[in-house]
Amino acid sequence: MWVGKRHGYGGLHAKLLGDGSIVVDSSGTAMFTRDVAFASPSAAGAVITGRACNGRTAWLSTEAGETFGHWQSRGLGDGQLAGV
Repeated sequence: MWVGKRHGYGGLHAKLLGDGSIVVDSSGTAMFTRDVAFASPSAAGAVITGRACNGRTAWLSTEAGETFGHWQSRGLGDGQLAGV
């Protein structure tokens, strides 16, 4: 559910929910079901959570539990990132 102010991300959030690219589990956690490209980690975070967020601190690596910002600053690999 989109909780932020209505703008372009709200429409994209609804579209991705509608086409199955985002699913919400029984606990209310939203997840991407496929790769979706975004211009920034914050845009991806806003779309998946339905609110504004700082993607550099909100996305966490599933391998090391580090933030996207820390992973990006190291400039290493392409480890998987977990939801916000």
